[in-house]
Amino acid sequence: LDSICSQNSKKYSINMDKLTLSGTVIHGKKLGRTIGFPAANIDISKTPLSPGTYGFETTIDSKTYYGIGAHLDGTMTFEAHIFDFSGDIYERMIELTLILKIRDNRKFDSFEALKEQIESDKTTMLTYVKNTLT
Repeated sequence: LDSICSQNSKKYSINMDKLTLSGTVIHGKKLGRTIGFPAANIDISKTPLSPGTYGFETTIDSKTYYGIGAHLDGTMTFEAHIFDFSGDIYERMIELTLILKIRDNRKFDSFEALKEQIESDKTTMLTYVKNTLT
C-alpha cells in the first residue's frame, strides 16, 4: 500500500492518504475468538491491499470504534478485531478506514505467541489513538 509510509520516531506507520476498505462481513474459521480476539472477516476481493497488520476506525450503528486487523498474503479477506464491540454483523456491509500500519505479517510458533503479538498490536493502536486522535 503506497499511501502508508513509515515515519517518525514512535514506531508508528502513518497513513498519509486514508484508505477505506468496504466489504461484507463473512463467516471465517472463528479461530480469533478461541484466543480472545473475535474477528469480523471482511471480503476485500475488489480492494488491493498489501499484506500486513493495520489499525482502523469504523462506524457501526452511528458509533465509532477502533480496532486492529490483518490482511494475510494469499487471502481475499481482512480479519478485523473491533475493540469493545460484541454485536452480530454477519452479512452486513462495513467500512474500515485504515489509519495505521502496525507491522508486516509473520508466522508464529504457537497460538500463545500469536495472542501475545495481538495484545501488543492492540496496545500500539490504543496508544496511537490516545496520543494522536484524541
